[in-house]
Amino acid sequence: GGKLISFTAIVAAGNGDGSCAIAKGKHVEAVKAIEKATRKCHRFSALEHFDLYDGRTVFHDHKTKFKKTKIIMLASKAGMGLRAPPVVRAMCECIGIQDIQVKFHGSRNRTAMIKAFWKALKEQQNPATVARFRGMAVVDTAMLRGGYGKGCSTVFTLPGQAISKK
Repeated sequence: GGKLISFTAIVAAGNGDGSCAIAKGKHVEAVKAIEKATRKCHRFSALEHFDLYDGRTVFHDHKTKFKKTKIIMLASKAGMGLRAPPVVRAMCECIGIQDIQVKFHGSRNRTAMIKAFWKALKEQQNPATVARFRGMAVVDTAMLRGGYGKGCSTVFTLPGQAISKK
């Protein structure tokens, strides 16, 4: 009696507009493992939606940890491209992220990297939601005179304060 060989496949499927799903499938045949993961991935319950800044990047820099894998996810300016390991780059293409920098420390296991990136995306906070929770308003500094242009972060202002667009 020896061990049975089994294959594990992780599939990511997305619409390129912020929605994505990942699923894992195991089987004794590689093709069946991929098919199983794809079926799981196409279930509506597996689908997650992520808000993107300017439709191309994450809202803010974020650090998190999944088991022994540490991830640093950095928002990038327009045109910077995907600076990430190939596994994460494929997920970014599924989600629709065009500009991001991702660094990993610790375990470089592909499954752990995927799960750490997924966790970092889920922990990301939309500034509009945070502002509503704090009772503040959100203003994009790119629209203000003297702002740093597209790709810069948002600022919070107190409600009732007028912001002039000179």
